[in-house]
Amino acid sequence: MSITIKTQPPQLTPVYNPMIIAATSSRQSEEAFSFVADIKARGVSVTKLKVPVNPQGYGVFDIQRHIENSISYDFNPNQNYFSIATQSMATYSVALSEEFRYYFNFFDNTFLPAGRVGFIGFAGGEQPPFDVGNSIVIEQTLASPTNPSYNGLTTIIGITYSNAYTVDFRWIIETSKAYDLPSPPEGGKISLANFQLTTIATTASIVEQDAFNGVLSFLHEQTWDYTDYNATSVSPYGKFLTNAPDGFELDINDRMWLNLYQRTNSSTNGAFIETNNGVYRITNSFNSPATIDQQRLLRVAVGPYQLTNATASLTVISGTLPVITSSTKEFSVYTKNSAGFQTIATKTFKVKDKCSKYEKIQLVFLDKLGSFIPFTFELVNKHNLSITRAEYQQHYGQYAPASQDWRYNTWDRGKKSLDTQVVESYTINSNWVNQNTSNYLMELFTSPEVYWIKEDGTTIAISITSNQTERKQTINDQTINYQLTFEVSNKNNQQRG
Repeated sequence: MSITIKTQPPQLTPVYNPMIIAATSSRQSEEAFSFVADIKARGVSVTKLKVPVNPQGYGVFDIQRHIENSISYDFNPNQNYFSIATQSMATYSVALSEEFRYYFNFFDNTFLPAGRVGFIGFAGGEQPPFDVGNSIVIEQTLASPTNPSYNGLTTIIGITYSNAYTVDFRWIIETSKAYDLPSPPEGGKISLANFQLTTIATTASIVEQDAFNGVLSFLHEQTWDYTDYNATSVSPYGKFLTNAPDGFELDINDRMWLNLYQRTNSSTNGAFIETNNGVYRITNSFNSPATIDQQRLLRVAVGPYQLTNATASLTVISGTLPVITSSTKEFSVYTKNSAGFQTIATKTFKVKDKCSKYEKIQLVFLDKLGSFIPFTFELVNKHNLSITRAEYQQHYGQYAPASQDWRYNTWDRGKKSLDTQVVESYTINSNWVNQNTSNYLMELFTSPEVYWIKEDGTTIAISITSNQTERKQTINDQTINYQLTFEVSNKNNQQRG
């Protein structure tokens, strides 16, 4: 008798979607039955859930909120090459147990050598889930049993499996009650005192599953298949964890971090970059995901800026450095395993030096599958200050003893500034984009984590303030560009007056 898990999350699950576990139990018809789920994330217990059987006959858990608290994101603008996406993924496990009001049904009582009475269960019954020392209640079935003194509260002295008192092996519960006198077979039931419930230890488990900081649309979550993204040398290969379309255009100064998932040791020993100047490898030293769960989700820095400027750990397979020059129009990224076979499918990006007479605004945003992707707004932008002042009124001037009157200067101040805070906001405009880019930029407008990497390399956290946008389509608009507004997420303070 045990729990059967009918549905569970896949090996790798986007944590911001439902993570459903459905189970049944052979005991679910017992009184006050509930399934109990003990959830661990990163090896630490995070919560215990208890649910009854639903009208369809299943215990259903959604563990998403409990795992979500252990996951955030990884962003370090100075991180190059491969790194572990430590905060972007959590390995979790779920142990399922059963809780209910248990009744031990007996058909007779018997004399025990110590002068106490034992209660004999039915042949073939399972071991009663009681412990010696439990306080129990005995209820005989007959309204007027031969030995009514057996009824009521008592303590378990022993639990044995024996044929010493019967013709076959049965469970016998020995109590502290004294044997009264012989009687014909008279049955009843035993339960824990004070309406306590019995918990049957873990009978089903989900072990070593992974959740990451991704989210799927309502339409796509039912078709999620984690094997589409797991690094494998069997075609079709895995994919980088991003929705950026192939041919997505990057500025030559853009930074980008692509996430990838690996489950087998040495499945991504290196990321390979191909341009018109050659083939290059970024070595991955975090290649033991089968034994170290924190090495399952990785990120690799492969923006044009990083490939051009952070070359210390790049290996030139063919061609020469730099990786990207003014003649480079596109580059591709993929991974190989230790045997030299491809494991992550080729992802291609276009490269353009977006020369502009305006300041170029490079935004890097967390996309829906957890990668940090750049997009540069290169057309006109406007910078505004929103100023909040706290002021008070004071008396101006002072008493002059010599003239015995009140004197003041024309520059004395009556209204003074107690506190001034300045919020910087920007309105920026993109150049023309194609339909695939237009569709993908919706993820920028809705992203909870966006950063502005300024032309001098300074990185600033920002908050998107555009509350509404239209997904433009070439069939309607012919040409597409976008306007976006954002605020610097930290306020600037001024001197007090």
